[in-house]
Order: sequence, then structure tokens, then C-alpha cells
Amino acid sequence: MDYNKYEDTVFKKAMGIFQQSAVDFFNFLVAEFMV
Repeated sequence: MDYNKYEDTVFKKAMGIFQQSAVDFFNFLVAEFMV
């Protein structure tokens, strides 16, 4: 197993999860303050 490739995949997956969480959180804030 190529360790660098594995690490890169994990990093990309983590970044994708983080970005999705950030978007969800931002949408939540907008919904809260735009009432």
C-alpha cells in the first residue's frame, strides 16, 4: 500500500467533510439571523 496516496485520500475526505460541515453551519447561522 502506498502510504502517501492513502494519506492524501484521507486528507481529501477530511477536507470534504469539514467543508460540508462549514456550509451546513453557515446556512444554520443565516437561517437563525434572517428570521
